[in-house]
Amino acid sequence: MITVEHLSRRYGTFTAVDDVSFACRPGRVTGFLGPNGAGKTTTMRILVGLTAASTGSATIGGHRYADIPNPGRHVGVLLDAGAQHGGRTGREILTLGALSMGLPKSRVEEMLHLVSLTGDESTRRLRNYSLGMKQRLGIAHALLGDPEVLILDEPANGLDPAGIRWMRGLLKGYADRGGTVLLSSHLLNEVELIADEMILIGHGRIVAQGDKKSLLASNQQTKSATTTVASLDDERLAGALHQRGIAVTRGPDGITAQCESVDVGRVAAEHQIVLTDLRSVEGGLEDLFLELTSGTQREGSPYGAPGGSPPPPPPPGQPGQYPGAPR
Repeated sequence: MITVEHLSRRYGTFTAVDDVSFACRPGRVTGFLGPNGAGKTTTMRILVGLTAASTGSATIGGHRYADIPNPGRHVGVLLDAGAQHGGRTGREILTLGALSMGLPKSRVEEMLHLVSLTGDESTRRLRNYSLGMKQRLGIAHALLGDPEVLILDEPANGLDPAGIRWMRGLLKGYADRGGTVLLSSHLLNEVELIADEMILIGHGRIVAQGDKKSLLASNQQTKSATTTVASLDDERLAGALHQRGIAVTRGPDGITAQCESVDVGRVAAEHQIVLTDLRSVEGGLEDLFLELTSGTQREGSPYGAPGGSPPPPPPPGQPGQYPGAPR
């Protein structure tokens, strides 16, 4: 169980994480979503004791990470797949991890097999690994101690489609066995497939959280219904819908009507117009994510447009990105 309560982290006048609260439950995968700079990585770093919180608390199983004895046996962490000595081989990295946790060396072989790193690949030095191989090694290291909790920052980054599917099955199986997973990712379609719960963060604040169904349902309730339709006589159908006061937009492949699909069906039946396609337009997780975090997106932001304002500068004396800043 991961519990974050009123967590904040400030760097001078800049607030990276602002009064964030959420919980991740056993047996479930929780997706942590947000644009670059939203505060995801900072929150995760605070969880595992790499960054100090300004206010609030972050606990795992009711304890601060620093207070957990032999934490690798209880919490598996992957924040940066390249954060290992580049001159060591993959096998050496896992062996050192096993020794530090008091695990038998046989556990190393089990993990190499689990993440499909071959004997030849395991003896290569980390500096010669591809990004995808580093991610596999990082996942192996996170799972080395057979922990109850996994905290993973962008674990699918660099994996090919087969690798992403493998990781999805691995994490779902881990959660099905009672494990707790906190997973940050920008691959929204993948999160839709794997996450039981989702937390959306922007500008360091939680903007929405819940399971996919409830998030999309609540978002849909705030919008007017939209239906796309095609028929054997689109012109006559568009005219009939317009007479009912329904806003209509003609396109090359049919009509978009601002109403429920059942209303379109009734109008078509009354005018004996044969429909060839009729479907409700429902936004997915990507639409919800972009809408709720629109103020934090680089693309489509006012900066660069006429009258736009530039982003705030970094703290004095720290040009560009600085250690511990949110990603």
